[in-house]
Amino acid sequence: MRGKGPQSKVGELPGKVSLRSVLVIPFVLQIFVAVGLTGYVSLLNGQRAVNEVASQLRREVTDRIRERLADHSDIPHLINQINAAAVRSGDLKTQDRSSEQYLWQQIQYLDDFTWIYFGDAASGSFIGITQTPEDHLQVVVNDSSTHFLGHYYSLDAQGSRLNLDRVSQTVYDARSRPWYRGAARKEAAMWSDIYPAIGVPQLILSAVLPVYDPAGNLLGVTGVDFSLDDIGQFLESLEIGRSGQAFIMDSSGRLVATSTGEKPYRVIADEQLQRIAATDSAHPLTQETAEFIAQSVDLNNLADHTQLDFKFEGRRQFVQVANFADQRGIEWLVVVVVPEADFMEQIAANTRTTILLCVGALAIATAVGILTSQRITQPILQLSEVSQTMAERARNRQGSSDLDLQVQTRGIREIEALVQSFTQMGSQLRHSFGALEKSNEDLEHRVQQRTAALQEAKETADAANRAKSEFLANMSHELRTPLNAIIGFAQLLLRDTTLSSEHRTNLKIVNRSGEHLLALINDVLEMSKIEAGRVMLNEQALDLYGFLSALEDMFRLRAESKGLQLVFERTPEVPQYVRADEGKLRQVLINLLGNALKFTQQGRIVLRVSPGATSEGVSEPADPTRVSLQFEVEDSGSGIPPADLETIFDAFIQSRNIDQSKGGTGLGLAISRQFIQLMGGDIQVKSQLGQGTCFQFCIQVGLAQQPEEQGLPARKVVALLPHQPHYRILVVDDHPDNRRVISSLLRQVGFEVREAVDGEGAIALTTAWSPHFIWMDMRMPVLDGYEATRQIKAMPDPPVIVALTASVFEDKREAVMAAGCDAFVRKPFYEHDIFDKLAEYLGVEYCYEDSPSPAAATLGHNSEMQLTPDLLAQLGPDWVPRLYQAAIQADADVLNQQIRQIPEDYAALAENLKKRVAAFDYDSIVDLAEAQA
Repeated sequence: MRGKGPQSKVGELPGKVSLRSVLVIPFVLQIFVAVGLTGYVSLLNGQRAVNEVASQLRREVTDRIRERLADHSDIPHLINQINAAAVRSGDLKTQDRSSEQYLWQQIQYLDDFTWIYFGDAASGSFIGITQTPEDHLQVVVNDSSTHFLGHYYSLDAQGSRLNLDRVSQTVYDARSRPWYRGAARKEAAMWSDIYPAIGVPQLILSAVLPVYDPAGNLLGVTGVDFSLDDIGQFLESLEIGRSGQAFIMDSSGRLVATSTGEKPYRVIADEQLQRIAATDSAHPLTQETAEFIAQSVDLNNLADHTQLDFKFEGRRQFVQVANFADQRGIEWLVVVVVPEADFMEQIAANTRTTILLCVGALAIATAVGILTSQRITQPILQLSEVSQTMAERARNRQGSSDLDLQVQTRGIREIEALVQSFTQMGSQLRHSFGALEKSNEDLEHRVQQRTAALQEAKETADAANRAKSEFLANMSHELRTPLNAIIGFAQLLLRDTTLSSEHRTNLKIVNRSGEHLLALINDVLEMSKIEAGRVMLNEQALDLYGFLSALEDMFRLRAESKGLQLVFERTPEVPQYVRADEGKLRQVLINLLGNALKFTQQGRIVLRVSPGATSEGVSEPADPTRVSLQFEVEDSGSGIPPADLETIFDAFIQSRNIDQSKGGTGLGLAISRQFIQLMGGDIQVKSQLGQGTCFQFCIQVGLAQQPEEQGLPARKVVALLPHQPHYRILVVDDHPDNRRVISSLLRQVGFEVREAVDGEGAIALTTAWSPHFIWMDMRMPVLDGYEATRQIKAMPDPPVIVALTASVFEDKREAVMAAGCDAFVRKPFYEHDIFDKLAEYLGVEYCYEDSPSPAAATLGHNSEMQLTPDLLAQLGPDWVPRLYQAAIQADADVLNQQIRQIPEDYAALAENLKKRVAAFDYDSIVDLAEAQA
């Protein structure tokens, strides 16, 4: 009976895991996981090694191909340069036997080139050496002695004529050939288009160079041809894995050469050659690779050494695409494709071995675990029975000193120690209760200490929050700097009177959107102030009707591009002029309308504005000069799940129904809600899945009879009034876009402008050039604007210095003025800010768009400017007679040379003259030159 009770109680514990299972299962799992992970990591490492080897192979093959192509592209132009020098020195002429020897000696060492030739500009005669398909050399002559019929002579081992092999039946004038005309038109070295050879089934590429004498007269064109078959043979010689391949195609996708032996052309009727596209290749892998590249890669923005992969016939293929281009017209793509299967065979075998090892290790681990568990669990089970008996007697307040612990420990020291511990357990329990009471007292003390630590952590978090707000404020400087370039170049483009109405409208939208972005950046700073409890409303008089119209224009194009109907509804009772924080109201509406456009695919978006309504928890204003305005933004989009409506206004929280690919940080609605609450209202949302969403909010605004400041729009400056000093302006900024904006603006109206990239450059140019006025960026490397201003102001008769900075802090203004600057302009600036400061400090007078003057007509940069004799006279007394003489002779080359001498400040004049020369309007140029004389 003594042994039966404990055993029966052990059996009364259903659903419990046995000790044997606890020992065996983890042991087996550890072995299995360890071996499995080892095999898996080995497989991953093998695949990674394959990828690295494949990547290195592709890159190495690509580099070898590009080196070979570089040789093919450089050597022909080098030969052309040598032959051009020979033409100018008289060593290379079309009707000269010694010239045949000269070309024959060159081609002896150029196995890859099929033609070396020269076409004369005076007579159209031609001389050239060619290699026949049988590797024989021929000289070809077309001149007056052959009646311009091609005579083909075979050459002996010394380069002398042997026999007349054949005579062409077609008159050949080199000047009419595309290679000649292309080189003469471009006036520089160039490559011809790929074209079929005459009489030989192969594709040819020509390198040509126009030759001019010291006076600039065209003497002729030299050329070197090579066959694309040579490139194909080189590709075939490459070892690209076991079954990899390489091919080259031009920018239009047509094949240039391939390593598969496939010809990049097909023969059509009359034995004509027609080039084929890579996607039409007869080789399946070449065709699939080309189609994959066409669908997956933007060839216009292709990074060099772009590595891709795709599956072909169920197998992965490694692809590398690299550009090969030179400055003379070649734009090719080098494609190398290597099947993954070339490398994975041994790895697959290793994987099978790993699986077998895992199975064997699992079986061994299971057997060892069972034997081990039996040795350990049997004495522990006996000890468990005894401990349950002790617990039952303790509940019945019976002593357990007479309990006999008969446990077979099987020599395990830990179990023997456990048995001894049971004998001491009773006395230790009594001491434990006393220790527990003392621990409770210690716990209360620790809670107090932990509370104090939490308070300190809260203070630290508040300090971190303030640091975050300061960080956001400093980041505005980095955001406003590129925004200065966006707004500045938009303003510059709007000054171009040749723009179409549509382009001007689009530019105005870009400019207005940039201004909105600037407002959003400022609002982010306001958000940091909200978190610090230091934000205030900036209420000003606002034309609400114009505000809503501008907002509608901003979103209309986006809505129309998605096929959505955008509706703005405003009840007649809504006042036109109110006092409100325009920036915060704009950000709220832009956020709500932007979200509606983002998540609405069909239907419409409606903005309703009405007076008198209040949101839940918002009371009517007691002041009669203030009213409530209710705004509703309703869309027919996908809607928001009910579970997300509780958290939609929390920071960094987005609805689970939102497509994450559409972007967003989850801050927009949180910021909007805080701005609305700051304006005396609150916001609610109603939504149904699949039907749409409606956001509704009320704000408190003041009434205004009219906007308090109705400033006149700034007039557009087009030029400087005549009879003023030539003002020198120095622009100092380390950002080239910012320098270009202000420099282009000032040069357009007639200022003399120079640029510096840092403070040291500004000091050097001030010393050497003595500018009247300096636009100084304050935040630059090497030497910042503060120190540069101090040093320049210390010079005798210093110029006016106005600071340009993206900082929004007032303390920065004080630091700038303390450094010696005369004024302060924030980025992004507007053009009237620039012109107003120049007028204020230099007394400059302008010609405006609404008051044209002769100076404006002369200095304007409009390409349609009126040419006058007085305007030509400004280019110097010697220049006009040369222009007149060239126009009398109808010499377009000399005229273009004269036009290229026109200074950059007269770019519009040069463009006008170029158009007249291109239209062969020499008479008008003659009349202008005569009138000037």
